[in-house]
Amino acid sequence: LGGALTFAIAGRRQLQPERVVLAGIAVTSLATALTTGLLLVSGAEAAELYYWLAGSLMGRGWLQLQMVLPWLLLPLGALIAMQRPLRLLQLDDDLALAMGLSVGRWRLIFLLLALLLAAALVAFTGPIVFIGLVAPHIARRLAGNQIQHWLPLSALFGGLLLLAADILARQLAFPQELPVGMLTALIGAPWLIYLLNSRTSPRSA
Repeated sequence: LGGALTFAIAGRRQLQPERVVLAGIAVTSLATALTTGLLLVSGAEAAELYYWLAGSLMGRGWLQLQMVLPWLLLPLGALIAMQRPLRLLQLDDDLALAMGLSVGRWRLIFLLLALLLAAALVAFTGPIVFIGLVAPHIARRLAGNQIQHWLPLSALFGGLLLLAADILARQLAFPQELPVGMLTALIGAPWLIYLLNSRTSPRSA
């Protein structure tokens, strides 16, 4: 529902990334308000819900993987099969249109696939934030203009970041386990600040 509302708000002008981000912020604020209301009336279940909202892999194993696997394999298979439009979307919109790509339609398709992947995982782990922001930027810095390597490298670094955060979560407060989402936020927030500063600061000659 949140994804559908985001797309409806940002649906004009071929789902420009800036509009999608702003619409996502608005929908997130609405969802946060609803979640806060649920917490206020949840009583004894509030503590468990708080832990889920922080994002955690505690108690997740092969059974949960089997349940979520079909919801991951189908979108990933579709992404692999649609590499050409995915690469063209990395270009300027006008250039992609000139090459015959329906930018708005394909952008919506890939956003829906990303939404399905994210929703399937979040349902089991809670919102483990910033991995989807940090991993692709690392992949792009390493792969450069080789667009075909962006997706597999993003998946690789996303998994490594999650693994590192999970190991830290298990060790820092042993025998208790910290929420993984808290550690990924501590890693991702400085990275986001760095990205913003690197884009806005003037380049030296």
